[in-house]
Amino acid sequence: MDRPCRSAPAETPPVASLAGIRLLLAEDNEINQIIAARMLKKAGAQVVVVNHGREALERLPLGLDGAPFDLALLDVEMPELDGCETARQIRANPGFCTLPIIALTAHTGFEDRQRCLDAGMNDQLAKPINLEQVLVTLQRWLPHLLEGRSPVVVAEISPADTGLPESAKLPDLAGLDTAAGLQRVGGDARLYRDLLTRYRAGQADTPAQIHTALLADDRATAERLAHTLKGVSGAIGATTVQKLAATLEQTLRQGAGLAAVAPLLTETGAALAELIVGLRTIQAAEPVLAAAPTVDPAALAVILARLESLLRDDDAEAADYLADHRQTLAGILPDAPFAALAQAITNYDFAEALQQLALISGQFND
Repeated sequence: MDRPCRSAPAETPPVASLAGIRLLLAEDNEINQIIAARMLKKAGAQVVVVNHGREALERLPLGLDGAPFDLALLDVEMPELDGCETARQIRANPGFCTLPIIALTAHTGFEDRQRCLDAGMNDQLAKPINLEQVLVTLQRWLPHLLEGRSPVVVAEISPADTGLPESAKLPDLAGLDTAAGLQRVGGDARLYRDLLTRYRAGQADTPAQIHTALLADDRATAERLAHTLKGVSGAIGATTVQKLAATLEQTLRQGAGLAAVAPLLTETGAALAELIVGLRTIQAAEPVLAAAPTVDPAALAVILARLESLLRDDDAEAADYLADHRQTLAGILPDAPFAALAQAITNYDFAEALQQLALISGQFND
């Protein structure tokens, strides 16, 4: 079923910068949020991230900086309100009749694609997404905004091209494709290591949670957990766990009982546990940093002013700038406010980061 109010695609020209493009991203998983937001902001886009469809419906009419969003990216499988139902409700509003809506999905078969189109979406991106794929798709649906722009160079990232000293290189772990993981974050080794830490903390108990859900006959939760494990494993390059989780999700979708699922769940849990142990080893091997040097007030003011400027410009470089000066700032700024500031920047919530920075600056000016 097609919808005549939707905008039509154009021929795909060379990939262009997204500078100034306003995007709404609805994605429920933190790791996927960070990767997608980082990727889009590095290409120049302004991005607002929400956690599910209901938040997307609330945020979409508000626009960004007084202007409407140019395009919406909706994860298909979200709690509260999934991507397809969100798209239907967006299309029910005449004001968003021609807004391009792109599905983010790990299921790219004909029936899955048709379901997205029938819901009012224009196109889909296969997860885990990569920068070139995103840029080509957005170029197709925003030709009137991107025409004539300079192309973005999508560089290949080698395992050695990490920007880290030799002592901090990522070790080889069975089932972890670090080259693929680094490629998805544009070669940002600091960000990638942070995502590995988040993965270890957020996914270690997933097999046990799936088992508990199945014991309670809560198949929807079990399937959602397997789907999330598959998605975030693919995002960081955890290929072994990704494949096992994909098979587990498919088995659950087919209605298999606990007895049939148990061996696969055990295999998935064992592979994940092995990876988690390896990730703990990475964290334990982090180089010990020297004590922060003393910084005079004038120099501190310069650092904070530059950070504020990057945040106000919605510049993804703010994350790199914070990483470069983290040791200095952590040794000077109060622990709780600095932690809140760093967390907001890591999540690319630059509005919250500006609020935290204002609180910190106020304390130093009192």
